[in-house]
Amino acid sequence: TLEQTAPGAVNVQTGSGGMELNGVHGSLEAKAGSGTIRAQGDPSGAWTVRSGSGSIRLRLPQNAAFDLDAHTGSGSISVAHPVTVQGAVNRKEVHGKVRGGGVPVEVQTGSGTIDIE
Repeated sequence: TLEQTAPGAVNVQTGSGGMELNGVHGSLEAKAGSGTIRAQGDPSGAWTVRSGSGSIRLRLPQNAAFDLDAHTGSGSISVAHPVTVQGAVNRKEVHGKVRGGGVPVEVQTGSGTIDIE
């Protein structure tokens, strides 16, 4: 578990095992070979969150504006923010703009669900 107490870039990697990141204010790069990733914060910089095998849950402010690029190889995607979708819509991929767009938020897992709250 990591709790960010001052704004800035966060870069976290693990080969095996989950991670929980709280209070992220700035850019985020989180990668897990296998394991669940949970991140909470305000994407004021680009977010890249990837897991080879494991679920991903992002908790973002209700007024967050960002460009979403989410993909799961095996699982489903749930987004609790209004998304203006670009291209095809299916359970495994979502590409679009939330509240007009903003910083890029890229979320990818090989196997697992993606929840963006």
